[in-house]
Order: sequence, then C-alpha cells, then structure tokens
Amino acid sequence: DHIDLEFDVGQCIQASYTAPTAGRTSVNIVASDGTVVLHVDYRKHSGGKPSTGKPWNQILIINSKLGGSWGTEEKVHDVETTIVYNDYTGCKQDADFSIELNQKDIATYAYRTPVNTVSRVEFGNSGNDAVLRKLCVVYPAPSK
Repeated sequence: DHIDLEFDVGQCIQASYTAPTAGRTSVNIVASDGTVVLHVDYRKHSGGKPSTGKPWNQILIINSKLGGSWGTEEKVHDVETTIVYNDYTGCKQDADFSIELNQKDIATYAYRTPVNTVSRVEFGNSGNDAVLRKLCVVYPAPSK
C-alpha cells in the first residue's frame, strides 16, 4: 500500500497498523528517483542477525537506500509493542526525521540525502500478519 505526496518541513507521515505477532513491518519514504530517503523497519521476531544467525527481536531498524545501496543501519533495541495497534509517526524537521512509535519519541535520524524530492510513502508487511489501518500525511497547524 502507498500514497503519493509532496513532503515539506513540519509535515508528518502517520501509519497505523495491527501489531505483528511475528515478522516485520516497514514504512518507507521514497523520492521520485526511487531513493529510499527513510526506511523504518520494525521486527517483532524476524530474519536473522548477520553476526549470530538468530532472529531479530523487538528492534527498529532505520536506514536509507542511496544509488541502489543500503547505508549503515541505525538500530533501536528493545522496542516493546504490547498493544494491539502500532502507531508510527515520522516527521520532517530542519535537519532530521523525528520518529515516534505509540506516541513515544524513540529516535531521530539525520538526512542522508535531500528530502525535497519525496513523492510517496509505502507500507509493507513482508507477507506477515500486520494489517494497515491508516496511512496519511499530517500537515502542521497554520500559523496565526
């Protein structure tokens, strides 16, 4: 699932989805040339860590894909999701993204590429049991 958009400072992307019982879900903010400006990948119990071969557990992996290659991952460990729904918000700030999960600030992520060409946001569940409920752009309140 995806939405096409224009994205500017102060705007936020919100994705609300059923929390996976296993597996992973991701939200990607993508530029018009296919560059993944922001990739936020929540893994409840999924895949295998390259160093151990054991599954990732309750981790948020944040990254960008520039010129067809993934950058260095940033990780937030021990991300608990004990509620039925996950509410993800990524907001564009002056120099970075602010990332929230279930109304908690959990990370900031510095831009690795210009974000003025963002044209779509995508949700993926990698064939697992998370179901998208809402995907939208939240615009800042008008100044008075």
